Amino acid sequence: MLKALAIILIVAVNSNADITFFSDDFIESTSHMKNPDEGFYHPVIVEITPTGINYDKIYPEQMYHLRCDLSQFSKVVNGDKDKELTQTALDQIDGLLAQIRSENKNAVIRFGYDQEYNGHLNQECSMSMIETHIKQLGNVLNKYYHTISAIEAGMLGPWGEMHTSNMATEDNKAKVFRWWLENTNDFPVLARTPKAMFHYFGKSIDEMEKEAVKPEDEGYFLGLFNDCYLSSDDDVGTYVIDRTREVNWLSIQNGHMPFGGETCAVHKKSDLGYAIPEMRKLGLSYLNIEYHNDVISKWKNLYYDSSLGDDEIFYGMSGFDYIQRHMGYRLVIRSVQVNYQKGGEFELTMKIDNVGFGNLLKEKMVVIIYTNMNNEIISRKNLGNYKGESELIIRGELLAQDYGAYKVFIKVYGLRENNTDYYYIRFANDNIYNEQINANYIFQVSSNGEIQK
Repeated sequence: MLKALAIILIVAVNSNADITFFSDDFIESTSHMKNPDEGFYHPVIVEITPTGINYDKIYPEQMYHLRCDLSQFSKVVNGDKDKELTQTALDQIDGLLAQIRSENKNAVIRFGYDQEYNGHLNQECSMSMIETHIKQLGNVLNKYYHTISAIEAGMLGPWGEMHTSNMATEDNKAKVFRWWLENTNDFPVLARTPKAMFHYFGKSIDEMEKEAVKPEDEGYFLGLFNDCYLSSDDDVGTYVIDRTREVNWLSIQNGHMPFGGETCAVHKKSDLGYAIPEMRKLGLSYLNIEYHNDVISKWKNLYYDSSLGDDEIFYGMSGFDYIQRHMGYRLVIRSVQVNYQKGGEFELTMKIDNVGFGNLLKEKMVVIIYTNMNNEIISRKNLGNYKGESELIIRGELLAQDYGAYKVFIKVYGLRENNTDYYYIRFANDNIYNEQINANYIFQVSSNGEIQK
């Protein structure tokens, strides 16, 4: 996992630049930043029927967990036959994802055949119909790459957790992983156990440890969700080979994958001294805020201090708040240097640390935004894409001086549609994020052309 990111934004390389501005007066914030693809979530049960969908109240958080009940399409439940998903059902799933996107929020999504997600056994369709359903669903999900943070493979067992059911064999799990990976476009697909992942790859843990999965390999986008996280020595059957070895292997695979789930019991492993290092090692990006309440309460009554790490600005903060603030990526601007000519070209270098548990996993677009002193946009210019590299080089120039004094913002976002930006990133610094334009303030230019903080 990348611990530090140095992003260099060079706007019009200019060997004749004769003025240099430098500032390291960027204060790291201790606030919670609601950024895409990370955070505590509320589960939402979505009942999918031939005539449409029904779902619980959508809560105003950044991340949702859609637990989609397909049981009405299984002959075990409908008493007739296994059925393909209707176009009405698919259209309404599409509509729900469009609504979540319009709210600039994300979802982890899981499908299963457990009626009302109440823990029923053996309600699945045949494997051939499960493949058909995945193909149908893939056509919808592929439209929402920036909205869907991950697909939890599901489909088998109570709660779609891929256990207990007669059909939840290792061979059937591997088929489900393959169908999701084949029918979605580079979506993270999350398995329930490392053992199931190894079976998909057709290798033992000894073989998997020898070489990391490469981008060109099948299964590069296969990861893990853990629905009994930090709840026993083996996380209630999650790690059945050797927890230390499995976690070490996952820490490499998770460098480009989301990781999350929920806890299910208080255990010594949920003590902060064990939990925080493992969260950082595995790149924790999302957890259920509603379950398990005893674990959440435990974290709210424990405190981050020097025995847990050297993040001094967080000393005295509750464990819950510390975890919330560090799930996924957390990008902190450390310094800015600008080499420029008045009213001409400039070269901007931003140094940024990622202090979060995980990495930025989706490619983002970067734009520079110029505003007047009232934060009204004068101009914006695309600078290119950011993929998580340590260096990004782009070209441009300052505004002409007849604009008078103005401000310069950097915006990092995932999607632009109908002149609206979605899934933008807040840098974790005090007093730089502007809610009006959803961008991060970097510097301003005075009426005489001088750059200043």
